[in-house]
Amino acid sequence: MSSIKTAQQLFLIVSIFFSLIGFTQEVVTITLDQSLSPPLMGYNSDMSNTPTWSNPEFSKALNDLHTNTLRYPGGSNSLYWDWQTGWTISYQQLIPFLYKYNIKHNGRFIQDPQELKAIAKENRTKNSFWRQIYRYNAKPPKYNTIKEFAQGIKATQSTAVFTLNITTSHLEKELSMLKAAKREGIKIEYIELGNEIYAKNLLTSAVYPSVDNYIDTCLLWSEAIWKEFPNAKIGVVGGDRNKRTQHWNEQLSKALIRTISKTNHSQIYFILHYYSYFKEPKYDFSIEREFKQLMAYPKMDLQRVLKNTRWEKTSYFSTWVTEYNIIENKPYSINNSWAHGLLVASQINQLLQQTESDLFHFHSIGAQTFPVFAALHLMNKDDTYLTPTTSGIVTAAWNKLCDNASQFYSTTNDHYNWLITYPKRSATAPNSPRNEKKINFNPLHAYVSYDKDNKVKLLIVNLSSDSLDVKVDSIIDKGHITHHFGLPTEYSYKTKTLPFKSTLEIPPYSLNLVEQ
Repeated sequence: MSSIKTAQQLFLIVSIFFSLIGFTQEVVTITLDQSLSPPLMGYNSDMSNTPTWSNPEFSKALNDLHTNTLRYPGGSNSLYWDWQTGWTISYQQLIPFLYKYNIKHNGRFIQDPQELKAIAKENRTKNSFWRQIYRYNAKPPKYNTIKEFAQGIKATQSTAVFTLNITTSHLEKELSMLKAAKREGIKIEYIELGNEIYAKNLLTSAVYPSVDNYIDTCLLWSEAIWKEFPNAKIGVVGGDRNKRTQHWNEQLSKALIRTISKTNHSQIYFILHYYSYFKEPKYDFSIEREFKQLMAYPKMDLQRVLKNTRWEKTSYFSTWVTEYNIIENKPYSINNSWAHGLLVASQINQLLQQTESDLFHFHSIGAQTFPVFAALHLMNKDDTYLTPTTSGIVTAAWNKLCDNASQFYSTTNDHYNWLITYPKRSATAPNSPRNEKKINFNPLHAYVSYDKDNKVKLLIVNLSSDSLDVKVDSIIDKGHITHHFGLPTEYSYKTKTLPFKSTLEIPPYSLNLVEQ
């Protein structure tokens, strides 16, 4: 078909194809391929934007997402987080750190909190530091204390991932947070040493002007953490994103290998954040050619990101992807379309294929005022409130696939590949590759998990406009399948659950979870 608009007729067929007999479809065979570490999957939990953990309706909605992990306190807010109050520090509390790190405005120190507020407001589009402190101080406090967070962990039976404040806090205080979490019944397993320290942020640039400063923190803090929590896994922030952090990954990796005891090497991970940027170019995914470019974008783009950040220098260690999603400008045409959900599935597939990460956090649970990054509808108190967004449906299926998995496999299939061309970078397409790029892309991918009782689950994603007969009898021969499908341009999806035997009927533009 020449365009997705012309797929309207096909979609009408798709919506009733479950009851059709003899519908001609391509036959595809899926077989097990590579064994991977079963990934933990969950959400970045910046609770300033959501209901409280103790809200029973919110807890139910989170349970419906089958979340495996929750990341506390979130992302950039961890740079300013005071765990004892459960909120980011105030303008007044921030001023001493401006002195400590020699952060000035127009050549002089800021001394008055009201002046700092005015400067942050005026300059919030110029640097992420001003934007972040203005945003966090503009919100009414919603105290996400360790005691509150423990309720969320208990209600969802999730694993906690702690992002430590290594900029406006100190080692003893952050260790006290981990001890307080343990007293609340939270198992201390996963710890991140900071968030996006590589960023061109006035604060992170001042605290960590070079990788050597961050290496010192990593060595000192990891040793102290392991003394208290010997089995903890620790994530360090990968860099190589700009001039300040050039060769960051190589130097940090070498320092960790050289200095940390070999017995602890397997407890160190490099943290990667990946966002697909759609400020420019913009893909009109009502046109099939551009829809294909959109779906394949994570493969091309992630290859470029990993190359540019010299991610191969971290290969001695495994990877954690503690934030991923899309970034686009208003009017957010991709966000929460069914194409967004399919794109998230494509991102997860590429991150697994290209990094073999075993920890993922979607950014994020949701927000009451900002639609992008949401797994749950939180903006409108209508019948959609607290229901999954399209990306929520996709991540929930992935969470369910990986829940209690003891074995995990990628697969191969004999579906035909797309040949995708991306034009070279230009003024109207600054996020395109430097030179024209052609890639082969398989629009069908699948993963298999087994639990300790050898019960199997199979997740199949079909990004194409093809209806498929998929043979999976070598993996699973009976059970039930839940289809989530829709037109990419729609802001909704359909769900059907049916029994099956041997061969699966897979609709176009679909995510399908098969369970024994």
